[in-house]
Amino acid sequence: MPLTRAITIDQEASILSRVYSDMDNYRRFYSMPEVSDTTRETIMIQFVAPKLFLFEDYRFTLLKESEIKPLSVDRYYRPDYVSYDEYGTINLWAMLLFINDIPTIEDFNVANIRVPSKGVILRLTDAATERKTLLEVVKLYDIPLLDTPPLFSKKKSIPNSVTIENSLPSFTPSDMYFMRDSYTLDIVDVRNRYIDLSEEPVPESVVLNITGEPNYLKGKHYDIIKGKKGNNRLTWDPRRISSGIGLVDVMVEGAQFEVTYAKRVRI
Repeated sequence: MPLTRAITIDQEASILSRVYSDMDNYRRFYSMPEVSDTTRETIMIQFVAPKLFLFEDYRFTLLKESEIKPLSVDRYYRPDYVSYDEYGTINLWAMLLFINDIPTIEDFNVANIRVPSKGVILRLTDAATERKTLLEVVKLYDIPLLDTPPLFSKKKSIPNSVTIENSLPSFTPSDMYFMRDSYTLDIVDVRNRYIDLSEEPVPESVVLNITGEPNYLKGKHYDIIKGKKGNNRLTWDPRRISSGIGLVDVMVEGAQFEVTYAKRVRI
């Protein structure tokens, strides 16, 4: 059997540069002028595209005309070999990863893979030629980038959404009395799943302290609802709290706790 001379990198690059499915054709070309001492010339710079947009556009066509084949162990981690076996070129290895939802070469070790037919690959190549994909403009980011704030600045600014008025608390200590109510739950309280505070509190000031228990959060584990004296009823019933969590397992008969809160003074 006669020996054949191995193809060089230069020869392979020259061949692949004429193939529309070459990975280098999934890049975007930009020009940057360079000024030297003697002449002004334009240098072509290639930037890798953020996504293989042509494969994405024809994804369902590729899936429809694919055949599921077993991946032999000697082809693990070598999608380029599989590409050569199926299409006679190593250049479609990225397409095989894409159509099989395999993110990296290191994950190319599955039992079966989808292999698109040669016919659909030819149509894909024709579509790339007709669309002139080398000249298409592809957005580098799907989400526009925001301005990067400076690391150091002498100016301190308040965001537009925050004003001095709405940044102030809704109450001030000068027009408040601070209350502390102590309780020991009986069987009726446990069944009701609430207790009535002695006064109507400022809602955001309410703090529940249960003996021997960690701190719990208002609006998540307990909340204030309408009672006999206005909004003065503290409940731990998950059915009456927006979070649906409550404290049913904690607030049992004999449980001791305090509720501290501020009461607004009418002037």
